[in-house]
Amino acid sequence: MRKFLRSFIVLLSLSLFVACGGGGGAVGKALAHQKAMLKIVEANKTDAAKAATELEAYIKSNEADLTAVKADMEKLKAEAKDDMGKAMSIMKDNAEAIQEVQELKKKLRDEAKDVMNDEKVAELLRTVRGI
Repeated sequence: MRKFLRSFIVLLSLSLFVACGGGGGAVGKALAHQKAMLKIVEANKTDAAKAATELEAYIKSNEADLTAVKADMEKLKAEAKDDMGKAMSIMKDNAEAIQEVQELKKKLRDEAKDVMNDEKVAELLRTVRGI
């Protein structure tokens, strides 16, 4: 039971971490992509159609890197699955960057609610949330 609970906490922590982005290596790239896409929304916070068009262009132009980052993040999750220390170290090393992305998301939920809630924009943003 204890091992299950520990594994569950590690997986939950990593899932939240991956959803929020992260710092060096694959984690840094994931965070950079997430932040770049949120900045696109911020620049188009009154025009969901334009935000969606620019997000699609970003994803298309970064498709190879996004695919590689997703694969690297899956490896990282597998490596950290049974190593709570590694998972916590990754989160600690990237705490500032994670907080920055979370604050930008919160700001956009307040200032660009219609764009953030747009079905197409939300779908496009989910492409980086899961990496």
